[in-house]
Amino acid sequence: PWMQDDPTKPKVFALAGFVQNQKVNAQQMKEQKDEIIACIKKLGGSVIEKDDWDNRVTHVIAYIDGKKESMSEKVMAALAAGRWVLTKRFIDKSAKKGEWITQPRLFVPNEAVLRNRQKWFKLGEKGGTFWGMKAALLMCDPRKNGVYRRIITAGGGTVKNFYSLQQLC
Repeated sequence: PWMQDDPTKPKVFALAGFVQNQKVNAQQMKEQKDEIIACIKKLGGSVIEKDDWDNRVTHVIAYIDGKKESMSEKVMAALAAGRWVLTKRFIDKSAKKGEWITQPRLFVPNEAVLRNRQKWFKLGEKGGTFWGMKAALLMCDPRKNGVYRRIITAGGGTVKNFYSLQQLC
């Protein structure tokens, strides 16, 4: 059951890694994203279009260029949270079929997605990658601090606010 995707449950998507690169210019990437978003909406899904991880996301469509996998904030948070991380082919095949494919495991970019989904299915929140972790982030860059905070909390951990090392004890 954990490898199935219930077609009756709402699907909330985020796109990850769809940025200009050596092979695809900004306009081509925008057209590709617009096409994916249109397909998702036509099939009854919704899309959260922001750069940060949003816990409402149930599926992340990761851009794969054939050389490397995109390990953006959204992909890492989705993995930590046991959500589906899929390739564009999942959307293409679902659109061609006219309904969501219930076996998305065929479109995962790597086995880590399946391992993390299985843990969440078996253990619930306790299956989160960071379950029980208490972290303190010592970063000067507030953007990076936010990224790692969202990833850790997506995986069931907590990030402590503190202003001095003495507060950690």
